[in-house]
Amino acid sequence: MAGDAAGNAIPRLLTAMIPVQATPDTVLLPVVAAWLAGLAGAEVALRAGRVLLGYLPPVLLHAGAVYVVGPNAGRRSARRWRWW
Repeated sequence: MAGDAAGNAIPRLLTAMIPVQATPDTVLLPVVAAWLAGLAGAEVALRAGRVLLGYLPPVLLHAGAVYVVGPNAGRRSARRWRWW
């Protein structure tokens, strides 16, 4: 099951409708990507000695996720989260 989830994670995520059900093939890629972005950010921050530069990998991951989900997200969900 892990091999199938790893092999088909990207196509199943790109063709899934929102909300995506939590199955191994739809959860594996985001979890691994988040861990790798966090590890890369920590590595950059520690080796380069610049903490602000360490935020770049997680910010790029978030921007990529927003770009991929963007066409499927409706405007109603954005209005619902306003606090005013």
